[in-house]
Amino acid sequence: MYIADHDLMALNTIFLHDLGIK
Repeated sequence: MYIADHDLMALNTIFLHDLGIK
């Protein structure tokens, strides 16, 4: 469960980072 949540958080961070670049 923790690993899945961690992956989700990492994906969200990447998404926000990509959004920030654009």
